[in-house]
Amino acid sequence: MGAQGAGGSAWYCWRPMFPSVDLTNFDLAPAAKSLRETGSAVRATVVHVASEATYTAVGISVLAYQRIQVQRREIERELRR
Repeated sequence: MGAQGAGGSAWYCWRPMFPSVDLTNFDLAPAAKSLRETGSAVRATVVHVASEATYTAVGISVLAYQRIQVQRREIERELRR
């Protein structure tokens, strides 16, 4: 069980017990492939959302410019009277 120390007292060497783990069939390739596919889907979604936001911003800008033009023409018409 243990060794005899000085003076005849028994002492024990304590070692932590770790469970045995078998990593012979551990493969990260499927997880990496899934992560790549998910990354591609996220990237496509981000590109889509960014392009839609750009189209919306351009559309709002065009509408604002047209409204300013209409107001300018109305002011010119008022000043001519």
